Amino acid sequence: MIGSTAYIPWRGDVVWIDLDPQKGPEQRGHRPAVVLSRSDYKLNPIERLWQDLKTKLFTQTYQTIEDMQAKVTEILDKYSDAAVAKLTGFSRFINAANAI
Repeated sequence: MIGSTAYIPWRGDVVWIDLDPQKGPEQRGHRPAVVLSRSDYKLNPIERLWQDLKTKLFTQTYQTIEDMQAKVTEILDKYSDAAVAKLTGFSRFINAANAI
C-alpha cells in the first residue's frame, strides 16, 4: 500500500483514548472521550480536504501510479461544492465575511 493517514478528530467527535498510566484516583484504561478543542487551530482548510481524500484513497493498493491517479480523479469528481465547503470550513469564512 502507498502511504498512510493519521486520524485528526473534529470538535464533537467521540474518540477512544488510553488513560494509562493513571495518576491518583482517575479512571484508567481505554475510555470514550468527546473532543472539546477546535481542530482548526492546527489545520488550514485544504489540509482537511486532503485528509479526507487520503482516507478514501488509501483503502486499497495500486499496481501503478496511473491506477492511483485514476482513483484520485474519481474521488475528486465525486466531491460536491457543499462537501468541500463542509470539509474545509469554507462556509464559515463566507459567513464571517458577510457579517462584516
